[in-house]
Amino acid sequence: MPKPPRTRSELADVLFRLRRSFYALAAFSGVINVMMLTPAIYMLQVYDRALVSRNVTTLGMLTLLVVGLFLLMSALEMTRTRVLIRVGNCLDMDLNRRIFSAAFERNLSRAGGNPAQALQDLAQVRQFLTGNGLFAFFDAPWTPIYLVVCYLIHPWLGLVTMIGSLILVGLAYLTEKATQKPLAEANQAAMTSASYANNNLRNAEVIEAMGMLPSIGKRWYQGHLRILQMQTLASDRAALISSTGRFVRITLQSLILGTGALLAIEGKITPGMMIACSILTGPRPGPGGTGDCLLEAVARLPLGLGPAQRPAARLSAAATEHVAAAADGHAGRGKRDRRCPRHHHQHRARGQLQPGAG
Repeated sequence: MPKPPRTRSELADVLFRLRRSFYALAAFSGVINVMMLTPAIYMLQVYDRALVSRNVTTLGMLTLLVVGLFLLMSALEMTRTRVLIRVGNCLDMDLNRRIFSAAFERNLSRAGGNPAQALQDLAQVRQFLTGNGLFAFFDAPWTPIYLVVCYLIHPWLGLVTMIGSLILVGLAYLTEKATQKPLAEANQAAMTSASYANNNLRNAEVIEAMGMLPSIGKRWYQGHLRILQMQTLASDRAALISSTGRFVRITLQSLILGTGALLAIEGKITPGMMIACSILTGPRPGPGGTGDCLLEAVARLPLGLGPAQRPAARLSAAATEHVAAAADGHAGRGKRDRRCPRHHHQHRARGQLQPGAG
């Protein structure tokens, strides 16, 4: 009976089988993002309760509670990072043999190109899974919670914060679009240049004997110059938009503080609420020790996910191509190994001697 057609790529199939780990990561991220409200709540209580009552005991208990919550948040962030590292390792162990075989088969059937590109894509996707890029995917959905908190403090503060978030999201999207094409051309030119150099270095003695080195060097230099031009163009565009975003971010943080001060002067909010909203929208501890703020939580999403899209697409195509070839030539050999690293110590390659054998 013929098998039903595949509805998912090889990469998507591996990620689907790791979905429980991603559910756990989403739960960890939810708790961490809720606990990010701790500094704002602490300052609110200090200004409106401890300072007003002049009670040292209240201040001490609030401080001890906050320190305990910070320790718990740090432990959760460490656990989330460790889970992501193991998810990346599991993805690598599930795909590395197939990707290596696919790269070897592709190099046999198609001369030229970068035969190790698929392996580089696998490493890049794994690094994306274990880096800060994926944290943006889990943290961005919680931005509306912070906007709601600012709105509950006062609608004007919520409005200013929402406008700032929308501006920064637009700038991040503009950065992605402005740099996508130049970076893609630069990467393609780099692959072509590296392949051209490798192919000619294999025949260095023949090229030297025939006096072809100047012409080959000139052609390589033209390709390398194209790489520098595209990378410079992308960097210039990114720098311009980044500087604009930094100006908008700093200005909006000052506007939020100024708006809060005006509302406090008019008696519509307390000074503690003003400071709490300023802390909530200002720099705060982020995943992996990096600093971010509420106004950038959504803005980081397209920039975080964008760099991994093209390597993931090439990686998935290479793995799927290899599986299709294996199904045609080696049908009936059994299921492929899908064990994660924690079970990998039980695996033995064909031909490897067991301890005590022979």
